[in-house]
Amino acid sequence: MRRKLQVALASGAGLALAGCVTAAPTESGFLSSYAALEVAEQAGTARLRQFQDAATLAGVTRISIAPTIALPEVVAEMGEDALAPLLMEIDAELCRELAERFEITADPAALRVRAAVTAVARTGAASSLFSAAASRAIPGPVTVRLPIGLGGLSAELEARNPKTGALAAQLSWSRRAQVLMDGGSLSEIGDAHQMAEPFADAALRVMTLAGVEPAATLNPETCPGVNSGAAGRFVAARVTGLHFVPGVPTDEAGPAEPAPALVPKTTAP
Repeated sequence: MRRKLQVALASGAGLALAGCVTAAPTESGFLSSYAALEVAEQAGTARLRQFQDAATLAGVTRISIAPTIALPEVVAEMGEDALAPLLMEIDAELCRELAERFEITADPAALRVRAAVTAVARTGAASSLFSAAASRAIPGPVTVRLPIGLGGLSAELEARNPKTGALAAQLSWSRRAQVLMDGGSLSEIGDAHQMAEPFADAALRVMTLAGVEPAATLNPETCPGVNSGAAGRFVAARVTGLHFVPGVPTDEAGPAEPAPALVPKTTAP
């Protein structure tokens, strides 16, 4: 029975690979313009369009990061509470990745980076549970997903000089969960949550000039939420085969002050 299940999963995965195509990068209206973006290209399992202005990025060592937002249509579709952990994860990952290249500051004169979630494809809990159980029948650290209930994330990012208005970089990025290697989740934003890191990695690449050495080293203290519970989520994923989405911390004593590494939420886009 175990052998038959393995064969069925393998053949099913092969047939499903063609159906796991990531949607095209979005043109949501969040970016100031889409005219300068390159033609969409495949980058691993993601698809993206990007723009980089070397003259504007040259010499930039400090940036500010605005809190990630979700577009109104995404909020209407998913709900604010469901999106909150995703936005928090993108904030943390953008800070972590960009801190490898830039000093993160709240200085309003620094190059300003802002990002938005433009689409979220829901993760199917039932298909994720079945996939996690079925994956245990396959030797090794292989995760196989059913070709249904695959979630995804589309997001856009822009970096601009607040003094001159000069556009430094833009990114429109989209990725869908794959039937191989992407573990499922009981959360409807589980797949999108896992994609916060590759989106932030793509943001770092588009904002880094070729041959330029990092101007700063990562200081986790400047990036709220970075590595918070990461070890526990990793262990849980290895044990259950499912990605765990943490809740958003609440402060019963009242709202916390904005993190010094991020632009206060009252700052206009």
